[in-house]
Order: sequence, then structure tokens, then C-alpha cells
Amino acid sequence: GRPPQRAPAPLWLVVGSRAMEEALQDHAPDVPQKQPSKLSKAINLINSDGMDMFFGGLIVLNSIILGVDLEVSLRSGGDSGQALFWIQFGFIVLFVIELLWRVLAAGPRFFCTLWGGFDTVIISTSLIEYGSTFAFGVENSPLGAVSVMRVFRLLRIVRLVRMLRIFPELQMLISGLASSLKAVFWVFMFLIILMYICALFCALELGREDDEELKFYFGSVGNSFYTHF
Repeated sequence: GRPPQRAPAPLWLVVGSRAMEEALQDHAPDVPQKQPSKLSKAINLINSDGMDMFFGGLIVLNSIILGVDLEVSLRSGGDSGQALFWIQFGFIVLFVIELLWRVLAAGPRFFCTLWGGFDTVIISTSLIEYGSTFAFGVENSPLGAVSVMRVFRLLRIVRLVRMLRIFPELQMLISGLASSLKAVFWVFMFLIILMYICALFCALELGREDDEELKFYFGSVGNSFYTHF
């Protein structure tokens, strides 16, 4: 036979139990939510898109200042002046702060990443440049004697490559150009072969003419190929 079914609970009992549960929930102590620490806030801030855009703008602005510094030094035939020197030093201080901030956020593994190692090398060369300048002066700097200081200064322009990480559209453009280089290479090889055939034909037909101008352009295979190029 079928097992006996349990009788439903009385309505007053169901309503009473639900009311008691609601009363207990209303008087239960609120558990305080854990607030994020200042360190976690700083880590989230440096990894935000806004900070990437800010430091990316600083890199672009620093590259413009480097161009102005080079132009002034070329026109004056020497030093570009104290104002531009201290402006660029201010950029270096900001970039050092950014580097330390990112190391604090990512830890030692920051140096194992491509962009982390790249930034570390560039900023380190800038610190060597300014450390040498402050220690020995511009004229007596051991780096300036072998023009290494100028190379270090120009290395800062390479940081513009970091725009690829900040702007994904640029990254897609570069990857598209890189993938198309193979097709461009074979097109170039085809043009070289076509020009070589035409150069041989013109050198054979025109290189033996008495006209000096034709001999100048097509008198040899090399001249004929250069003319077609």
C-alpha cells in the first residue's frame, strides 16, 4: 500500500515561523565589510587605464621636450640651457616614481615582463646620465667625453614604443603591418626580377649604340639596372 502522507503544518505555525525569521534577521548585528587598504587602492590606481593614459601623455610630452632641447642645442652650438635641463629632470623624477609604484604593485615579477624590463633599462640609463652630470658636471662628465650621454638622452625617445601597450589600436596596426611584410617582400622580389630582365634586354639592344647618352644609361648591366630602378 501507499505510505501514509504527512499532514500539512497548520497555517498559524507557518506564519509564525516566518515572522520569527524576519524578526531575527532585522535584529541581527550588521557584519562590517572589510574596507580596502590604502595599498590595495594604490595598486588598483596604478593599473588603471587613467594612469596609463597619464604617463603615456608624459612620455609624449617628454619626447617633444627632447626635440626642443636638441633643436636649441644645434642652433646655439652648445648647451641648451638650464631651463630645459631641469624640465627634463622633472620628467625623470616622475618616471622613477611611476617605476617604483609599478614595482610595488606587481612585485619582483614586474622586472620579468617585457614592458617592465624595457622601462627599467630606459629609466636606469637616464639616472646614470643625470647622476654623472650632478657628480662631475656637464663639461667634466666621463659620459660626455665619449658622447654616451647623448645616446642615453635619445634612448628616452624609445619609450614612445610604450604607446603600443596603452593604445590597442596601434598594436593591431603594427601586427597587421608585420603580417603584410611577407607579401610585400615577394612583391619586391618580383619587381627586382622584372627590372633585371628589362635591364638585360635594354643593355643588349641599346648598350651598343653610338649615342653617348644611351651608353651612359645602358652601356653596362649595372647602369641599365640602376636606370630601371
